[in-house]
This record gives sequence, C-alpha cells and structure tokens, in this order.
Amino acid sequence: MQKSHPPTLPLLVAIEQEDIQKYYEVAGMDYQAWSNQLNMHFGYLRKWTDIFSLEKMLTQMSRFIIEKLQLETYIAPKALDMGCGMGAVAREIVRLHPHTHVTGITIVDSQISYGNELSKQENLQNKVIIMKNDYENMSFEANSFEVAYAVESSCYAKGTDKNALISEMGRVLKIGGRFAIADGFLKTSKKMPYLLEKAYLRLCQCWALPCLANLADFEQSLQKNGFKNIKFEEISWKVAPSVAHIPRVTIKFLFQEFWRNKSLRLAPERWNNIISPLMTMFLGLWGSYFGYFVVSGEKE
Repeated sequence: MQKSHPPTLPLLVAIEQEDIQKYYEVAGMDYQAWSNQLNMHFGYLRKWTDIFSLEKMLTQMSRFIIEKLQLETYIAPKALDMGCGMGAVAREIVRLHPHTHVTGITIVDSQISYGNELSKQENLQNKVIIMKNDYENMSFEANSFEVAYAVESSCYAKGTDKNALISEMGRVLKIGGRFAIADGFLKTSKKMPYLLEKAYLRLCQCWALPCLANLADFEQSLQKNGFKNIKFEEISWKVAPSVAHIPRVTIKFLFQEFWRNKSLRLAPERWNNIISPLMTMFLGLWGSYFGYFVVSGEKE
C-alpha cells in the first residue's frame, strides 16, 4: 500500500454516542427501502448479470466479507459482528456455515429487538444473538472469538486510526483469529478542495460519523495492536454499481412516503439518511481521496 501524504489536521465531526443512537432509532427502518433483507451496506458486483439486482449485490458483499474469515477452517467458531445493524450479515454467515455461532453487538436498542426477531423468524435464534455492547469497550473476556468483522461500522469509531476499536478487537480475538473490515476510507491526509471538504463533512454529519479512517493510520493501528498478514483490497469499482442505485431508491422512497402520508415532513435524521448516500456518490468521484476497502488479517 502506498504511503499517504504528510498529515494535516484531520477533519473531525463532534459526534457523541447518543447522536448515533438517535440517528438509527429514527431512521433505521428506512433501510428497508434499500434492502428488503435489511442489508445496511453497499453491494459487491461479482457478475455483470447482477448489475440491475441491488439485493444480489448486497448479498454478495456479505459473502465476500465472509470468505475473508475462512470459517471453513474452524470446527465450531464463535464470530463477533462489531456493529451488526439488524444482523443481516450474521444470518448470512450461519446460512453458509451452520456450525458457526455469531454474536452481533450494537448500541441501538431497536436493532437488538428487531434483529433478534428476524433471526427467530428464520429459526436462527440459537446461532445468531444480537446484544447491546460498545465495540470500543466490550464486556467480553479476552480471547473469546475465533473471528471478528465489521461491515461499514468501523467508521463510527473514534479517530482516523480507529485505535479503540482495533485494540478491543485484538483483545477479544484468540491468537491466530481472523478479522475482516469493509468500509470507506480516506486514502490521504492531504487537504481537500473546498467543495469536497464540505461534502465530506456533510456526509459525516448526516450519517452521525466522527470521521472515516485514514488508510495509513489504520494500518499502523493494526500493526501496533498485534495483527499480521494484513491485506488491503480496494474494491471501489466493484461497489460502484450498487452506489448507482441510490437515485432510483431515493426517488422510490420519497414517492412512497408522499403516497402514504400525503407530505414529506420527515424527521431531520430521515432527511439526513437521504442526503448522505447522495454525498457518497459525489465523494466516490474523487478516487485519489476516497476509496472502499476490505481489510483482513489475523492476530499474532
């Protein structure tokens, strides 16, 4: 991986845990417009024939992350989903690897109740459990899990190095345990053009993010916390086809809201959930500053 430019003052947004909780409590169920399976992430294009099927691309993203965990090498692994949302990725894991038990953690109460209900509907409640926990200060004992992953949730951790999250991940993973993290990253610390900086800060405010991780800072944090065989894979072009669905999904959502309620008087958090994906499309045009990466490796 190339080294970043000399660092400048990081762009941070003042976000508290309560802001994240409120955002998801108010706007969380709107993700049904994006995915009927409540996949709360972008998609991954494996086959060009899937380009018009958003749900297939979302499922393929889950499977791409799962492959990085190498679950087939374990007998009965315990997996940790750090920022699990409604548990869509966790349920996909146990569909593909029934011998796995997944613990999903979130700080959002509604995600816990609804996510566990979805697991129960598929009779997966004994394999997938969602509970309240903070991935920067987890209550689990050390060496509790064989694998850990975070799909578009590491961005909610503090700092451009996300060190608190990585440190805790290292603590709860067993020696030799694998991890996989998928998210948007800052590729450089160099100063952004004015409009790009405004769009980036607006995205962070709308999605209640303190900041995206910086690639170089993130890698250093992994190394100092005892991870090895670290691999960064940029998949921005594989993600872009799912991002291209944003305008269609947005228009459909607004039309349905107006049809049901005869108005578009939405809570600020719900409007933010409309604005932020559009900002993502704009930021995605600046490939020298932003990229979507899957990071994997193992604990020494």
